[in-house]
Amino acid sequence: MSTKVLYSEHPTDLDLTNQVQSYKYIQDIIIPNLLVDDNKLLTCIKYFKVTKNDKIKSILENLQKHQQTGLICLYGYGPHLQKLLSIIELYKTKILDNTPFKQYNKLTSFDVISQGRNELLDRKTKVPILISFFTINEAFFNLDTFTNEKYGFTEQA
Repeated sequence: MSTKVLYSEHPTDLDLTNQVQSYKYIQDIIIPNLLVDDNKLLTCIKYFKVTKNDKIKSILENLQKHQQTGLICLYGYGPHLQKLLSIIELYKTKILDNTPFKQYNKLTSFDVISQGRNELLDRKTKVPILISFFTINEAFFNLDTFTNEKYGFTEQA
């Protein structure tokens, strides 16, 4: 049995070691799905994928350049989450220091199914995906997509 990657119990053709393919899937499929395919909202987003090899300084500089954008979306998965969390905290403390902002997070996951100890057993592993939205634009502070509990976003204070 080869390794299968599922998202929301739907099979994907992903190889999670292929970062380009995985990040493209998150940005093109997962994020629009989470935002209920709200095309107006999707056009206001500036995306920043974070990998473990990214330079923190260059990402923070880019975030500062684009903070006037309607929404900033930072996202990462699996082995890249530690760097993503560091960048999120630095962005909040160094750049957004005294600026009123809102942060909405969504934690979801890929399911990786691989061969277990024998052919009758499968091993299922969850690979976390963190998607964080930031805005300093008050027009986005109370969007139903983020504030309605049924969509699963949490507001970070």
